[in-house]
Amino acid sequence: MDGDSTHYMPGASFEHLVALTPTQPRVVGTRSSQVLELPKLSKGEARVGWTHRYVHNRRQAGALALYGLLCGLSFWWKCSLFPWEPLVGYGMCIAKGSAQVVVVNCCVALLLLSRSILHFIKAKPFLWRIFPLEDHMVLHKISGGVMCLSALVHTSAHVANLVNTYSADPTELQSSYYVRHIPLFLVGLPPFGNVVRAIPMWTGIVLLVLLFIALPPTLLPSVRRRFHNVFWCTHLFLIPFLIVTCFHGATGWFQMPQAFLWIVPPLVLYVLERRLRYFKRWTTPVLIHEAKIFPDAIALDLIKPPEFSFVPGMFVYLNVPVLGRHEWHPFSISSAPDDPHLSFRIQAVGDWTIALLQRLQVASFLDEPWPLVHLDGPVGGPTVECRRFQVVVLIGGGSGVTPFVSVVRDFLNCPPLEDGTKKMYFHWVTRHESALEWFDTTLRDLNAHGHPRLDARLYVTQPNNEVEQAAHHHQFRNERPRWVPIFDELERDHPEATVGVFYCGPHALEVELRAICRARHKATFYFYAESYY
Repeated sequence: MDGDSTHYMPGASFEHLVALTPTQPRVVGTRSSQVLELPKLSKGEARVGWTHRYVHNRRQAGALALYGLLCGLSFWWKCSLFPWEPLVGYGMCIAKGSAQVVVVNCCVALLLLSRSILHFIKAKPFLWRIFPLEDHMVLHKISGGVMCLSALVHTSAHVANLVNTYSADPTELQSSYYVRHIPLFLVGLPPFGNVVRAIPMWTGIVLLVLLFIALPPTLLPSVRRRFHNVFWCTHLFLIPFLIVTCFHGATGWFQMPQAFLWIVPPLVLYVLERRLRYFKRWTTPVLIHEAKIFPDAIALDLIKPPEFSFVPGMFVYLNVPVLGRHEWHPFSISSAPDDPHLSFRIQAVGDWTIALLQRLQVASFLDEPWPLVHLDGPVGGPTVECRRFQVVVLIGGGSGVTPFVSVVRDFLNCPPLEDGTKKMYFHWVTRHESALEWFDTTLRDLNAHGHPRLDARLYVTQPNNEVEQAAHHHQFRNERPRWVPIFDELERDHPEATVGVFYCGPHALEVELRAICRARHKATFYFYAESYY
């Protein structure tokens, strides 16, 4: 935007660059966050009122408020059925209320995984304008965390109830509502071992063990991103957790069992959807049209299945049976909807992607057929919302550029629509010169004329001698982007406009960009962060 020492990349030539951009949708490691480090905002810039934050995130705030209201009403309703009791106080009230929150969150978490429900909401404009579907996995994770916390509260309350019961005198036991509804206590207090062998007790212990095996790896982003197999295998423990929960209150000590009413319907819907998707994806294998192999990446073109349709910004789950029949990994689609093939650019950064790279190398060397690939999707992410805005800013950090490749290609290929995007700004920040190895041939062929609707900028933050030599042939910036001046200029160029800002990359930069967007007052910036886990 300013400064003569930088190298500017005209928009039209960037069409060639995005054709070879890697599409690994996950951002792995913490080193890249150091590359994209931003100068700290001043207190004045970082101070944003709650009203301004609500305006920018009113759908998210509304959905979160609705979810909180659901949990609160569930807790209050169940608590009202179990008033204060002399022996255990509010212990029974808290135990039952927190148990209700657990089963409600089981239902919410399962419904948020139902693609039929998500597609139904997407098909109704008045619904997707209310519910932030792009953040459905965020709410799924929140419900998991609330479930875990509520389970702890439920367990603690029951432990306190048992302690109070075993320390009470006979007179208190005889007049206790709590004791009268537990058959084990009707003829006196039994040995504690007998209590543990009761269905609610041993199933409760099993549930607690299953929950704390399954949820901690799920709630830790570093585990989800770096150790996908650990995340997936531990997540499977939630299946027996849901089943055992349905039988946890089977004795009906205080009321008839109700957990199955909340769990079975969404669980059946989820299982049916999974079976249907399993049948569809395993009966329709996809052939590899072309695979270009780089030292640490793969450019994969698949033959597009009949009637396969998607919009820019979507991703699919890929499975290669020779690498693992049950391993599915998400990758952004880098081709435009009108392109003849489905294109993916996969960076070899994890066990599965490295194994895929090695398998393709062997097939290429031995002149063997390419392995079969199966698709599950497409699935919409936050980036699909970019079509709602007339001014769009796409920011990719490292391999986080991948969700935006299809968007840029489609934007360049399609004529402008009256109610479509008028201007697009594309920023890609990469750390090492090794990323340029993928694009060296294409960068040398870049033409000099610009595209009036696309402003594309490439940043190399740690150039070495090779990059300095490449600068004589290619146009890019040897610097870290200065985001505050960039957004200042956006406000000057588009006063009073509504701008969609879409980001995928290290979390540290996400926090900074979100704060910068919130601090704007002339134009309105809606911030979306891409995440697959």
